[in-house]
Amino acid sequence: MFSLLRMALSSSLSPNFYDHVCPQAFPTLKRVVEDVVKQESRISASLLCLHFHDCFVNGCGASILLDKTATIDSEKTVIPNNNYIRGFDVINKIKSEVDKCCGYPIVSCTDIVAVAARDSVNAISRSGFFHEHLGGPTCVVPLVRRDSTTASRMTTNNDIPAPFMDLPALIKNINKQGLDEKDIIALSGGHTIGFAQCFNFRNLIYNENNIGPSFASQHRANCPRSGGDSKLAPLDLLHLFLTQNILVIWCPRKDFCILIRHYVMVVKLIILLRNIVLTSGVFLKILLIL
Repeated sequence: MFSLLRMALSSSLSPNFYDHVCPQAFPTLKRVVEDVVKQESRISASLLCLHFHDCFVNGCGASILLDKTATIDSEKTVIPNNNYIRGFDVINKIKSEVDKCCGYPIVSCTDIVAVAARDSVNAISRSGFFHEHLGGPTCVVPLVRRDSTTASRMTTNNDIPAPFMDLPALIKNINKQGLDEKDIIALSGGHTIGFAQCFNFRNLIYNENNIGPSFASQHRANCPRSGGDSKLAPLDLLHLFLTQNILVIWCPRKDFCILIRHYVMVVKLIILLRNIVLTSGVFLKILLIL
């Protein structure tokens, strides 16, 4: 009935639909997301990844949430998702809280997965060292997507890009989805948060030659040749350092925080271009004075 109501009220996607039928839905979602991110910052990347793996298989429909039944071939245990995709419990918690505040289940699971991914990225800069003036990027999310009633293991295995793909293979993979090289850059940007498990990069640090010796040595210390498959390493050490050290040290007031949000990307670019090893917050402090 509620699905029919949603379809009757809106025949196209709209970012504002729930403002009229349940204005507290997404403030409630945002609160839950920020709470879980404060408890575990890694969950931000997990919720973003869950959204990506959902949408890359037959479009955004929350099919990744469906458990196996007599008529549903669940996507949860296929190779790209098994022991990798996480955050299902967070989505369940959000769904429960949103349904409670709305009084009925008007918000689709698909919309919850999408908005949770957005708000988790927005919250990542505040994780661990929560500060009301900090926050990552955000965007407008088209809403009123309907939930899928089917899943596809075969499509998941065929369409989700593998971590060992080279650039030509990645381009061919995303072209199937109507995306291009610019979209690869955007998708790659999603990998500046979160952590990778040892088994995903073990071959790279022990058997490949096209990798920096110091980088490989650093990660071998935490990822042995055998065992320790679930040991974690940050996907982007620079992002981790900037968000968990400099932003906290040099953000005592709101005006400083606003400046930092503008300058932090400049700092990262300068570091990358000049290969500067940033060991303290002095460099950022100088930039703020300028």
